[in-house]
Amino acid sequence: MVLVNIVFAALATILLFWTISLLISAFAGAPSVFAENKAIDEAFKLAKLQKDELVVDLGCGDAKSLILAARKFSARGLGVEISPFYFLKAKLKVLLSGQSKKIKIVFGNFKKIERELKSADLLYLYLWENLLQKNEEWIFQSINPKARIVSLSFPFAKHKADQIKEVANARAVRKIYFYQSPID
Repeated sequence: MVLVNIVFAALATILLFWTISLLISAFAGAPSVFAENKAIDEAFKLAKLQKDELVVDLGCGDAKSLILAARKFSARGLGVEISPFYFLKAKLKVLLSGQSKKIKIVFGNFKKIERELKSADLLYLYLWENLLQKNEEWIFQSINPKARIVSLSFPFAKHKADQIKEVANARAVRKIYFYQSPID
């Protein structure tokens, strides 16, 4: 009976932590959404991701995109996540994937990695439209002038995509917006 109570208490604690993390993300304007591997792969192919390039994922969730970039394209990754639950999940998934030498996960707000954003070769984004547009000016001011950007499902408001590709994602057809050398 004691073991049952301990297991129940542990599960309740995990559920509470997960719920609080989701609320933190939602209030920050960044609820968790996930892309399918095929959509992520197509985004990286469209951007012509190369070996040893640095992929930065703002709002990396469980780090699925960064792990795929490291495994399939031999790229390096940097992810930032505001949800404590998904930050810890991302750290664990990176560790279990064997990619911890190539991928770094940072907890907090996007702007925490502004300096590192300058060295990104590719910026991968799967952000809600309002969050993407709210941060558009900061992203384009902070990004490496030679970096490429892929945005899954939502375009920037003020910058025109160089290419748009349709891909199946989450049981629907979504668009990948590709921006080549976004700063002229």
